[in-house]
Amino acid sequence: MVALLPLPRVRTDVVFRRVGDEWVLFDPVADQLHSINLVAALVWRLLADGDSRGEIELALAEAFEERMAGDPLAESIAQFRDAGLLAPGT
Repeated sequence: MVALLPLPRVRTDVVFRRVGDEWVLFDPVADQLHSINLVAALVWRLLADGDSRGEIELALAEAFEERMAGDPLAESIAQFRDAGLLAPGT
């Protein structure tokens, strides 16, 4: 069995908002706005709430009834990490 890495924490200073039909993350340190899709928005909210991997995967499956290609949780986390939006050390 492969051990799963713990989920990262999101930075608490990043502002998460819906603006019109879009979801955005604003990084005040870098003064950057990141537009994210609905899947990433759900992952962000659940990570911020401290949900477990299983809870997040279940919420994604329930919210998006069709099977999604790839690993949306891992892809969203990679997107957040690449943008520097995760808490240090996670």
